[in-house]
Amino acid sequence: QRIIDIKESNILVSAAAGSGKTAVMVERIITLIKSGEDIDKFLVVTFTKAAAAGMKQKIQKSLVKAVQSKEGNIKHLRKQLSLLNRSMITTIDSFCMDVVKKNFHLTEVDPNFRVGDKSELSILLQDSIDEALEEEYSSINDNEDFRKLVEGFTGNRGDEELSEIIQNAYKFILSFPDPFAWLNASVDMMNITGEELKNSKWLEEIKKHIVLLLDGAKGYISTALAICKEPNGPLLYLDTLKQDMDIVNNLCELIKSDDMEEFIGALRNFKAPKAAIFKEKNYPDVDIEKQIEVNGSKNSSSMRAKYKGIISSISELLPYDLDYEMYAEEINKMQGSISALRNVIAKTDQYYKEKKREKSIADFNDLEHFALNILRNTDDNGEFIPSEAAEYYRKKFNYIFIDEYQDSNSLQEALIEQLKRENN
Repeated sequence: QRIIDIKESNILVSAAAGSGKTAVMVERIITLIKSGEDIDKFLVVTFTKAAAAGMKQKIQKSLVKAVQSKEGNIKHLRKQLSLLNRSMITTIDSFCMDVVKKNFHLTEVDPNFRVGDKSELSILLQDSIDEALEEEYSSINDNEDFRKLVEGFTGNRGDEELSEIIQNAYKFILSFPDPFAWLNASVDMMNITGEELKNSKWLEEIKKHIVLLLDGAKGYISTALAICKEPNGPLLYLDTLKQDMDIVNNLCELIKSDDMEEFIGALRNFKAPKAAIFKEKNYPDVDIEKQIEVNGSKNSSSMRAKYKGIISSISELLPYDLDYEMYAEEINKMQGSISALRNVIAKTDQYYKEKKREKSIADFNDLEHFALNILRNTDDNGEFIPSEAAEYYRKKFNYIFIDEYQDSNSLQEALIEQLKRENN
């Protein structure tokens, strides 16, 4: 209810699947309409066309019901019903298409372009990759970096694996607002020293992943402790589980203290404390199922087995010792090959764009990039700022709603950033 009613604020709702996030969003939209807002002043972005159609249908049913029960301003509600079909309740791709079609003069897009079908675009992309590779192969004897790339990622059956890597990497970088700026920065990061590696984003991400795994281990131990304290629970494991928790807490403190060497040492020395031996005749009041769930000797899915499994997986993830200089040297050696991969991806992009331009077609990534180019400009300092077109949409939309927000897609994030205000 708080989410439905809150005003003058940007809101992020995070909850589990099936918990009713979309239903709450629909109710918030309906509440705003009933309070006097016009539906054509809303931008509602859904993940699929089916979801958009479903949302329109739910809003329509609610408005019809309100009109029939004479709830609120009937004239206003009837107006909303007439506006509903023209409202911007749509997917991000359809919204981008609308932006491009209305502002094609602001970009180098053929006004008669169409979105190509999946198979057509797939063939054009593969042809572009083949042409880019063929160009590189023609001078392979003079290009040691590309030769190493080929040696590392091709086999007896040809260069299918390398072709697939190029395609996947190309599609991945297109989810960034400035794909090749990101790619260039990422390749440059590989020119790294041991000390820089020690404080790098890569190591930081590894630490975050380990903390997440350790939190999972603590979760299993906490569940086991709770089961022990239940009626007829296996209390004989209580002290052992507390020791387990102390060990995992210590590992958490070490990984967060930035002393990876000490953390790895503690991990290598990890040995789960031995639990009390359970014999049914000695513990007649203990529920056998609960005992098995906590520490069943033949139960690989017991809470203790699961937590120990997590610790083992972390141990397998990390090297036996940390030689940052050695790892940095290995990363440096890879930079040439990865630089060659970047060059092939850049040529693939060039050929792919030319082929699409010749046919006056675009793909969905193009729509998002075209729209972003329309919606933002750069100021005198080279910083991105909303364009005049973006200001038009900022004034047009009093409220923006995004269902199933894709926080992993920074391109979509950049698009919304040009449209949103601080409170809508």
